[in-house]
Amino acid sequence: MLQVFTEVFSVHANRWIHVDVCEEAFDQPRLYTEGWGKKIAYCIAFSHDGAADVTRRYVRNPRRHGLPRTKCPEEVLLFIMNDIRAKRREGLSPEDLRRLEKEDREEEKELRTYEIKSMVADGLIEPRSSRKEGEKRPRQSGLSLLMLHDVWRV
Repeated sequence: MLQVFTEVFSVHANRWIHVDVCEEAFDQPRLYTEGWGKKIAYCIAFSHDGAADVTRRYVRNPRRHGLPRTKCPEEVLLFIMNDIRAKRREGLSPEDLRRLEKEDREEEKELRTYEIKSMVADGLIEPRSSRKEGEKRPRQSGLSLLMLHDVWRV
């Protein structure tokens, strides 16, 4: 099922905000997954300036609310998003490009935060605050990290 809604960039909040006029919802990106119990594989945002995979904003717990992402390899999706972004930004001034790249970095930071919070909630990683001052993290092998990554992507 295709769900259509809007995101608007708030200069005041310095981030993209979910808006669904049909549901009278503002800044409730988890409405569909946590509210309605929908499972989502992909949530792709298109704008005048590019395209981005914003699934992490809407699916905060991929194990509970995500569907398998099997339409294409993740690397291909990333390539396509970057290609669309580059084409949409052709001819922009260096000033505009810097501003948009800064917005991209901020959005990626926000989306990564959701990813990390989900992994902490699932017990896949421990929060930094749970370690005592000066306490070293136990060593993890590359295989353990690979397994952690694969578990999260399920």
